[in-house]
Amino acid sequence: MTSSIDENGDSRPTDGAGDVPASYHAILQAAITQFAQKGFEGTRIETVAREANFNKALVYRHFSDKQGLFKAALRHKLDERIRMLPASPIGLDLTSVMFKYFMETLKDDTYIRMIMSEAMMGEAGVIDDSWRSDYYQKHVGLFRDAQANGELPDSIAPDFLLLQITSIILIPLVFPQISKMVTGYAPESEEFQKRWKIAAEGLEGVLRQSIGNSQS
Repeated sequence: MTSSIDENGDSRPTDGAGDVPASYHAILQAAITQFAQKGFEGTRIETVAREANFNKALVYRHFSDKQGLFKAALRHKLDERIRMLPASPIGLDLTSVMFKYFMETLKDDTYIRMIMSEAMMGEAGVIDDSWRSDYYQKHVGLFRDAQANGELPDSIAPDFLLLQITSIILIPLVFPQISKMVTGYAPESEEFQKRWKIAAEGLEGVLRQSIGNSQS
């Protein structure tokens, strides 16, 4: 068995055929659960090993240390996210795109918890792999294209427009308790989702209207 360690400390051991052993995947899944539930500080290597039914030494062998394990776990969730929600043209269907991202994110609270843990760790915990930046920049490019095609107003820089749209999608899911206090409904309820979509349609209408105003 051989192993390779990338610049972020993630060791992916392989057998002679290049396959990753089952122990790696089992430990990774146990780690994702633990980090999502307890955060970085609250997660213990011993607990991860026990939940994966392997010994602690194997965790260190695969991932070097807890930070390496966290980065591998977060990278795995990010890779899932990118494959599930590839960048796609916005065009004249902004509300549908936003609602799809909202609903897919709602289904995966582990993703929310993992990126929150990443943020709380500061620079030391950030996964800054080039493919991740490329993913976000593709979305910026899609907003830029929509602006160039006259489908979205160009009064807001495309990168900040992406951030604003992302905030609308994520804030109710990151702060569900505040969302319920403000609206009276939990984000997972059908009523909240219906009203969220109506609000998104209203926002899209304002954006479309501003194009007409700027052209008149």
